[in-house]
Amino acid sequence: MSRVYIDTGVVCSECGKRKWRYSTRCKTCENQHRGGVENGRWAGGKFEHPLYEIYTDMLGRCRRPTHKRYASYGGRGIYVCDRWLADFWNFVNDMGPRPAGRTSSGKRPAYVLDRTNNDGPYSPENCRWVTQSESVKNRRDSAYDGWRKQWERNK
Repeated sequence: MSRVYIDTGVVCSECGKRKWRYSTRCKTCENQHRGGVENGRWAGGKFEHPLYEIYTDMLGRCRRPTHKRYASYGGRGIYVCDRWLADFWNFVNDMGPRPAGRTSSGKRPAYVLDRTNNDGPYSPENCRWVTQSESVKNRRDSAYDGWRKQWERNK
C-alpha cells in the first residue's frame, strides 16, 4: 500500500518547495529541523530514533498507573517537565546523544538516563547520562538498605 500525499498548494516556509502535507515546512525541512543541533541529519523519524524507547519508558514510569514501576516514580510525584512532554525532539535536543559504550557483558548500553535529585522531575536541569554503576550510587534508600544498616550495627 502506498502513501497518498495531498498537494496543499502551499510552499515550504524555509526552502520554498511545494508542500505535500499539512505543515509550515516541507517534509525534508521538517526532518532537518526536528533533528536539532546534535541530530541535524536525523531523517528516520522519532519512532526509529535511538532515544525514543528511553523517552517512552520515562513517560510510562511517570504517567501510566499500569506501568510496573509507576509506584516508584509517578506514584511518588515524579513527573516529566512540560517541555519534554510537549515534544520528543525537545528531549533529544536537551539531553544530546547517549554516550557510546556497552557494559562489560556487552549486552546493555553503558550509559543510562539519571536524575541528579531523585525526588525531582525529569527535566534538563535534573537529568544526565551516567554509567550504570554511577546510577546505582544515586538511588534513594530502600527497605533493603535499612535492613543492611541495622544488621551492620548489630554485628
